[in-house]
Amino acid sequence: MAMARDYVPRRDMDFNNWFINMIDYTHKLVVDDKVWEHIPDEALQNLERSHDDWFIYYQPTLAPHIPNLTIAKNEARKRNEKIVRDFVQRYLMWPPVTDADRGYLGLNIRDVIPTPQPVPSTVPEIEAITSRIRRVTLRIREFGSTSYSKPDYVSGYDICWGVVDARPTKVEDLPNKVSISANPLDLDFQDTDRGKKIYFAARFYNYKREAGLWSDLESAFIP
Repeated sequence: MAMARDYVPRRDMDFNNWFINMIDYTHKLVVDDKVWEHIPDEALQNLERSHDDWFIYYQPTLAPHIPNLTIAKNEARKRNEKIVRDFVQRYLMWPPVTDADRGYLGLNIRDVIPTPQPVPSTVPEIEAITSRIRRVTLRIREFGSTSYSKPDYVSGYDICWGVVDARPTKVEDLPNKVSISANPLDLDFQDTDRGKKIYFAARFYNYKREAGLWSDLESAFIP
C-alpha cells in the first residue's frame, strides 16, 4: 500500500506561498461565500496569526543575515507548521471540503477505494539455520526468490512446528503454531533436545488475515 506524501512543502519559500494560499482560499469560503460553516472564525483568525508569526521570522532571512536569524526562523516554522497541520486535520480533510478543494490547497486526497487484498497465491520456502547451539532459526521467503522481503499483499507468516518422533502426514499434526510479521523466527531448545528432529511448515497471509497454501513439511536437526 503506497504511503501518502507529506503535503507540507519543504522549501521555506514554497511553504510560505502555500500557507498564504490556504488562508486566502479558506477565508473566501468561510467569510465571503459562507460555504464552510464548520470552520469557526476564531480558528481562521488563529491560522492568520500563525502566518504572521512565521513571516516575522522568515522575512529577515530573505536577505543576507546572521545565523541566529536562521535559528529563529526554523523555530518559528516548527511551531507554526504544527498549527497549520492541526488546522488541516481538523477542518480540511472531511466534508464539506471536497477533493477538488484539497487538490487546490495541495493536500492529500483521501483514498476511499479499498486497496485490493488478494489471498496469497504463492507458497513459502523455509531456510533452517542451525549455526547456534540449541537454536533453530527459520527464515521464510517466496519460493524461488533470492530475497526475504515479503511478496506483494503479504502481511505476515503462519508457522507450524513440532519436535515429534515420526514425520507428520499433514501440517495440522504439528503441535505448535505461531504467527509473525517479520523474519526470522528463533526457536530455542534445551540440551536434552539436541539431536532431535524438528518439523515445520509455513504459509503467507494478507492484511485481511486470509491465508494462502502451506509449504511442504520440512525438517532440521536441533544443534
